[in-house]
Formats: sequence, structure tokens, C-alpha cells
Amino acid sequence: MAKKTAKKAVKKVSRKKALPVPAKKPAKVIMIALLILLLALAFGGLVALAKSQKTFIKGLFIPAVPTPTATAIVVPTAVPTKTVALPGTNQRLFEASKTKEEMPSIDITQAKFLFDSGKAIFIDARSIEEYEQAHIKGALPIPAGLTQENIPKFATMLKDKILVTYCHGSGCHLANKTANALFDAGYRKVCIFWGGWPHWTEAKFPITQKEAPKP
Repeated sequence: MAKKTAKKAVKKVSRKKALPVPAKKPAKVIMIALLILLLALAFGGLVALAKSQKTFIKGLFIPAVPTPTATAIVVPTAVPTKTVALPGTNQRLFEASKTKEEMPSIDITQAKFLFDSGKAIFIDARSIEEYEQAHIKGALPIPAGLTQENIPKFATMLKDKILVTYCHGSGCHLANKTANALFDAGYRKVCIFWGGWPHWTEAKFPITQKEAPKP
């Protein structure tokens, strides 16, 4: 009995020693690691796809703002301008009128501008007596009642000039009558100084005055 028991014990021990060590644990670890890696890759792909889809959808509704790029500032080359002696606002005064209605009616400032330009000559439409007493410097006497006689007389001096007629100022029509006579005689560059002699003397602009007789 003792021998049988000993044999059984030996068999059990030998069986225990002969049992192989399971080699499944490393394989499972590797499988789990691969699965985690695959899941990570899949998750990363999903995130990238979601971002690209979000960008695409955003681009459909929100136009892309172009990135500003630095541009060189082009400075235009200075072009020399031609000096014009006549101010633009007074250019009309130097142009010919097609009709009597187009003849410019000018104020004291424009009259002085024409006087200073050297291109105009003033026409005194008042009486000869008033002209002899005093008149605008350089003016010619062509009274409204003597136009037919005096216009031909001063034809040489009137040629190629801007003719500015004047009389006693506002309310006086002598300057208009002389201007119309000049237009009828073929002169087209005629202006009417409506302020006339009163405005000119008030401004103390140049005049020619008859000298008082010496005692």
C-alpha cells in the first residue's frame, strides 16, 4: 500500500512538472497593443476628416479672406503744368460773344482784373464833358450818342482788345447802349462794367483827372 501511494505521489509530481507554461499572455499583449494602435489611428483619421469637412463646409458659406500681400506704392511722375495767365473763372471775359445777350456784365473785381491784364481798354459812355473832367485811366470817350462818329475814329486802338464799357453805374444804361453799338460795328469781345464810375472811384483805382486851372 505504501508503495502504491508513493507511486501515485510521484506520478502527480511528474504530471505537475510536465505541465507546459502557457505562452498565450505575450500574444494577448501584442494583440491588445495593436488594437489600441489601430484605434488611435482610426480616431486620428476621424478627427482629420472632421476638420477637413468643417473647413469645407465653412468655405461654402464664408468666403475665404485673401491674405494681404505687400504691394509697392507707385508714385506718379510729376508732369509739368502749363502756366495759364488767365484764371479759369475769368476766362469767359476774354472770349467772343455770339449775341448781344451773351456780352458779360462784370463787377468791380473783374473790371480791375481786366484793367491789370493789359488786354482790355475801357470805353467811357458818359458825356464828353464828364470824360474831360475825369475818367478811368486809359479810357476812350465813346458816348452813347456819339457811337457812329467815335467808334471808327478809335478803330485802330480798339483792335484786338477787350472793350469794357462803363457809365454812371447801376441804373444807367449808357454803357449798355455803347456796348450794343460796338457789337453792331463788329466787335465781339465786349464787357459791360455795371458798377461804372462810382464803384471805380470808391475803390480808388487809377483815374485821369483834369488839372485845375492855375490861379
